Amino acid sequence: MRKSATMPGLVGAPGGAPGPVSIAPAPIATPAPLKPRRRVGMILAGVVLVVVSALFTTWLVTSQSTTSQVLAVTRSVPRGATISAGDLTSVAVPGAGVLRTVPADQADHVVGKIATVDLLAGSLVTTGSYADALAVGEGKALIGVTIDVAHRPATSLHAGDKVVFVESPVASGDAKGNARQILADVASVTVVGEAVTVDAEVDVAQAGLLAQLAAAGRATVVLVDPETKTTSVPGDGPAEAPGTGG
Repeated sequence: MRKSATMPGLVGAPGGAPGPVSIAPAPIATPAPLKPRRRVGMILAGVVLVVVSALFTTWLVTSQSTTSQVLAVTRSVPRGATISAGDLTSVAVPGAGVLRTVPADQADHVVGKIATVDLLAGSLVTTGSYADALAVGEGKALIGVTIDVAHRPATSLHAGDKVVFVESPVASGDAKGNARQILADVASVTVVGEAVTVDAEVDVAQAGLLAQLAAAGRATVVLVDPETKTTSVPGDGPAEAPGTGG
């Protein structure tokens, strides 16, 4: 039973005499309810978050499950070599569009083209890795040199090889001590019977000399280390024409 607190000196009893006065306990404060506008805003934000999450999940699942059939390389093809049907296969990859890959149904457009870069076995064929012909670099020239058995190594030459063309003597026993040399990159190799024709990329300044040696059949090709950057080129001026050496 709750007792009333007595406050002396207060009028509360009959006749004006002081008497007991009851004091009620303080009410407990309760939080004010959320305003309707704030509650609606929170609900809308939650709905937007759920929708965005659902869209992201859908995109992620779709991107992972969607694949494309594209061309890949089954065996390495060096730069400058012709791509054959046996060099290609079809593989399934996700998100192939961003890699500039070539659809598998476009194989007929790739077979017979020239590899513009070294295509490694297992790599994907991209739109810039083949062309109708090799583009000649700035300051370079492409010279075709046909070489017989006596003027080339027994080892087969391949596109991408580094070679040195050495000036051959005019006649047997007429070897010079200052045979001129031309450093070149092999762009492509064509074999017809025992004759091998090499498309060689050389500096423009040496293109005339190599063309003259090739026409005279006086260019001997030497296979050198791929890291070779320079070679000594003793002597100046054009090569001697056949029959003019002394």
